Amino acid sequence: GPEPTIAWEAIREGIDDYRYISQLQDLIAKAKKQGKTIPAQEAENLLSELYGRINLENFALAKKEGEKFQGRRGYAYNRLSPEPALSPGDYDKYRRKIARSIVNLAKLTE
Repeated sequence: GPEPTIAWEAIREGIDDYRYISQLQDLIAKAKKQGKTIPAQEAENLLSELYGRINLENFALAKKEGEKFQGRRGYAYNRLSPEPALSPGDYDKYRRKIARSIVNLAKLTE
């Protein structure tokens, strides 16, 4: 049956992160359509800053390193961070900034 693990928590956080970024992108498009270009540009700048700190090749490297360990737990616990340049605090900082941008753009585009 289901077994809660740190890896599952990380996967859930990744899904949440994707959903928040997707929601922010939708609100950026909506704000632009309504002529609210400055707030939309500020949100785009935030996403550009975040994307500039992420190297998608690192995920493949982390996965490959984790596959060296036998058993399903080996992959979950014995792998590199998918983005070593970002600390857990950095992720939290970007989550807060994205959440604030979502709230601000949602209010502006109601």
